[in-house]
Amino acid sequence: MDSDKIEIMINNRYGEFGFSKKAIKEYNLRKSKLNQNLNNELFSNLIARTDKIMIQIYKDFNGDINSFFSQIKICQIDKKYQNCYTIDSFGGIEKIVVDYKQYKLNQITQILESNMNESEKLDEINKIIKSP
Repeated sequence: MDSDKIEIMINNRYGEFGFSKKAIKEYNLRKSKLNQNLNNELFSNLIARTDKIMIQIYKDFNGDINSFFSQIKICQIDKKYQNCYTIDSFGGIEKIVVDYKQYKLNQITQILESNMNESEKLDEINKIIKSP
């Protein structure tokens, strides 16, 4: 994976996102080495969609970590959008939606809070506004 990307697990079939008992068991095994444990497969929704341990399990198990109602796949987005995306669902089939306006607003906020002088801030904000 590119270091400028993040991986996100989504459901790719009608149904509900969830992990198999086998995947949860392996997750618990790997997390227990970190003194953390997920006690019940019913709590698979507590695992972040970007959880590096579960993503590695997905890869190690060749994608075979699905509950009965799910078909999990991994998508990648640019890391710069990691705080500006949502997962939309229709009938359980999910897709990642990036909010580009929010991304630009976040950039502008960072510029406004920076130590740049006012002229530099305006120049940088204009670049963002004019970018696609």
